[in-house]
Amino acid sequence: MTCGWRTTSTSLSQYTPGPAGSSRPNAFSWRPGSALPSATRRRRFPIPAPHRQRTGIVRENFVFSSVVVSRRDYEAAGGFRDGVTGAEDWDLWIRMVRRGTLVRGSDRPTWLYRVGGVSLTDRPDMRATYEEVLRRVLADSDDAGERRAAEEHLGRLQARGQLDRAYAAGALRRPRRGPSTAARSALHGRPRVAAEALSVAVAPGLATRLGDEARARWTAGRR
Repeated sequence: MTCGWRTTSTSLSQYTPGPAGSSRPNAFSWRPGSALPSATRRRRFPIPAPHRQRTGIVRENFVFSSVVVSRRDYEAAGGFRDGVTGAEDWDLWIRMVRRGTLVRGSDRPTWLYRVGGVSLTDRPDMRATYEEVLRRVLADSDDAGERRAAEEHLGRLQARGQLDRAYAAGALRRPRRGPSTAARSALHGRPRVAAEALSVAVAPGLATRLGDEARARWTAGRR
């Protein structure tokens, strides 16, 4: 759910028509009951230089929401597509940037993004949707850099999925081989995922208990 103070006139003044372009806001992510953070999403997801945007948008959706774009560019990219509910925007940005749309940002925070525990991006099934977006990149693109970025991102998502399966096997007290096999498949993920996977492979019971406690604290902090 979002709320904000951004106005149409501000958005349009920041949109620079083509060859092609889009204007994205700089936003605060805020949870009800908590103080407004000092850092904006731009600090976490900076806009890459123009020559790096094609691979950058595949590695991370730095565009965010509430974006002003040309209708001509939107239609030329094919608009929103079915089959990726919750990630339609990312799928669209990837195709628009591939066609030459340059992403530009506002020079100050203009949007307040309210985050809650039932946000769409918090759903466990969203990882499968993100994987589908990346598979479409591999199917649609013939650019080596873009394909490599998609393969790397897809590999990280799959590693995270294997780690979740390892935790689930440990929680069900399955034979040691169950969680260990899934954990070994997650060792190629990001450093944190790889470290967790190693702990599950070595001591699945202890790692699962500690993981459950950490997730419970994290969930409590999001309420």
